[in-house]
Amino acid sequence: MSTANMQCTDKNDLASTAADLAELSTRMLTLSLNNAAEFMKQSSAFWMSAFSRFDLSKMGGCRCDIPEKDCPPRCVCKMNWKAARGERLNALIKVTNLSNQARNFVFHAKPFTGGGKELPGPTVTPTTVFLQSGESISVKAELTVTELFQVGTVYDSEVVITGAYEQCVCLTLCVDPESVCHCSVEQGDPPVRVRAHQWYDHFQCVEPCGPARTPNDRDH
Repeated sequence: MSTANMQCTDKNDLASTAADLAELSTRMLTLSLNNAAEFMKQSSAFWMSAFSRFDLSKMGGCRCDIPEKDCPPRCVCKMNWKAARGERLNALIKVTNLSNQARNFVFHAKPFTGGGKELPGPTVTPTTVFLQSGESISVKAELTVTELFQVGTVYDSEVVITGAYEQCVCLTLCVDPESVCHCSVEQGDPPVRVRAHQWYDHFQCVEPCGPARTPNDRDH
């Protein structure tokens, strides 16, 4: 901070006195400006610190609480099917009318897509129904996995439900290899049973395991 010094001068030296007065005035002005700048600097820091302690979000008058609500998902749920070709699949979808008014509902299935192909989707029954408020119905989706479906490929489809707005149930089909029980049978000439007669006879008894048959014999 700036400082000022005052010195006593000779009363008879007017010129020196005037110069000293001028120098004094300049120093006092400089001192005032420096003090003012320092005051502004300190007061600014004080008020910034004070205001930072206030939580303006808790102060009334400027806060607006607007309730928010997201749109319902289009895909309500997802069903995963896993079957081999030739198998028959089915699923039940419960649809309830939660509206205060009766409404008509329409159901249909999109084709299966996968492996670069588009194949027929599941059969949906019923295709349309009129539901009263609070009434429910079970919609059936059925599919027979034909030879058109490629083994090891995953296919996607949708059962679309249209009432007041459109939603769907997502279907995924994974085609497995056919599961077949396998058994290998090897047969040669007619077998015989070989057993020791008695330990002291030192020879074996040989007898057929079944009646002898020629290659051309047939059952009657």
